Amino acid sequence: MSSLLFYRPWNFRDGDASQISAIMEPDRKPDDRSPFVQYARSAAMWAEWVREEVVVLDPEIQTPSVEVAGHAFRYALVPIDSLMPLVSVPPSARVHQQRLLEATQLYSEPIVVVELEGGIYSVVGNHELFSAAKAYQQELARPNKQRPSDFCLVAVTDESFLTTIQAKPLSFCCTRPLDELRPMLIEAGYAVSPRADDPQHATLQVAEDKYLCPFRGSDGELEKLREILGVRSLDSGSDLINLDDSSGNAIVTLMSPKLTKNVIKSRFEYPYMAYANSILPLPGANMWSLRDFRI
Repeated sequence: MSSLLFYRPWNFRDGDASQISAIMEPDRKPDDRSPFVQYARSAAMWAEWVREEVVVLDPEIQTPSVEVAGHAFRYALVPIDSLMPLVSVPPSARVHQQRLLEATQLYSEPIVVVELEGGIYSVVGNHELFSAAKAYQQELARPNKQRPSDFCLVAVTDESFLTTIQAKPLSFCCTRPLDELRPMLIEAGYAVSPRADDPQHATLQVAEDKYLCPFRGSDGELEKLREILGVRSLDSGSDLINLDDSSGNAIVTLMSPKLTKNVIKSRFEYPYMAYANSILPLPGANMWSLRDFRI
């Protein structure tokens, strides 16, 4: 765990972490001239809380620990580049988190990661925040210069956490007829295979046929599949099929592999809406401000 850094956490003086929702979900008022105003309002609120000592900075550097639903999480700072993404997050899904991070310079909740052997840290929770942090880091990057934005707050847990995560099937109403879709899939490397029921691989079911997917889930590969299927997005509920009104089009179901450490090491990235987990540390505790970072 050599890449984990100690830090000084912020916490609410009265212990009521639920107050952080006022900063994380700022109201947008009718007279706001810009969508950025609400984020400036969050930044101002945090500054006021610091002045009024609503939140207090721990005097000691540490790596705090919490337990949630029987899973232990250890908070720390890590270089963003040391983390491995697990979910393909569309830019639209990270916008709120990125604007909030830029305005407040605050991690009010951690990115959840699992530590595997070999010093690998895989992001398994709060994927939007990781995507936002990565985009913010790239925005401020300077050659040969280290910045606070090169680091992020994480909560590290162990491999047992992987059992709490579900890979959800995504079903679509394809706009192409079957006789056109099948040769396009074969040409793109999809093959009907007895291994198509293997939970360690991504599979695609088209009518009665099951195909083994030839990809690891990168943005480019998912975009190619989207074009083949003729749907607007693989991450939008607007294309999820209504089984009562399929209009005679092909029913296509994309099933991501069951999450294991081997799948993580293969660098498979899950489509955004194909991934679900409900156990996460609560926001508003053991927070980190980028302004406290000392290089």
